[in-house]
Amino acid sequence: MDESVLKHVGQRIRLYRKSHHMSTEQLARMINKSKATVSKYESGQITVDVVTLFDIAQALEIAPYQLMDYPIPRKKPSAPAKSPFDSSDQLYLYYLFRHNVYSSVLKLGPMDENGSPAATLFYDVDDSRNPEECSCIYTGRMFMHETVFSVVLNNYHNPVETALLNFTIPMRKSPVLVGMLSGLASSTFLPCARKVLIAREPLTVDEGLLEQMSIRSDTFREMKRDNMLYIHLD
Repeated sequence: MDESVLKHVGQRIRLYRKSHHMSTEQLARMINKSKATVSKYESGQITVDVVTLFDIAQALEIAPYQLMDYPIPRKKPSAPAKSPFDSSDQLYLYYLFRHNVYSSVLKLGPMDENGSPAATLFYDVDDSRNPEECSCIYTGRMFMHETVFSVVLNNYHNPVETALLNFTIPMRKSPVLVGMLSGLASSTFLPCARKVLIAREPLTVDEGLLEQMSIRSDTFREMKRDNMLYIHLD
């Protein structure tokens, strides 16, 4: 078996275990395996049999397919659109809420047969170096075009909740893109949309960044006039 498949499944096990604040030893007890065996599963050193995979999914309160979402390429894969961030596999997302800056980490994984990379959003993190300590995890895929790209995500705890990221790619290459995150508000569960920035490297929170994340007054007037939500790129 391809080692990348084993590593992918192992990373998924570790991701959902840590999001449950569950230790390796606790998971091992729940599936009647040793702590060393679970560690080898997570590092991709050994294969997880089908029965154990279902046991792990049950212990982590997820569907088995969420551990096995490794893409199977076609013999003649289509050429993917070029990412505006080149080969970066980790991006940083920022939004402003009540004068506070919140950050999230978007990790990109293997591409499917259409050239769309897997995407995992670690939403609302305190430390980008430790994204697994976040308020929520969303999984899905990034879809790229020459002028736009989107990320479609589902809350892995509640698959009914879908989040959508949309960005327009400017003509000139930029280290930071402006876009919109639409989905449900975490406090009210009502539909909402936020202006967001996405970057290849972590951004420094300063007055310039706060201004860039704020929605301009003329945008509000245009929204009211058109009865439509949208985000200006500048």
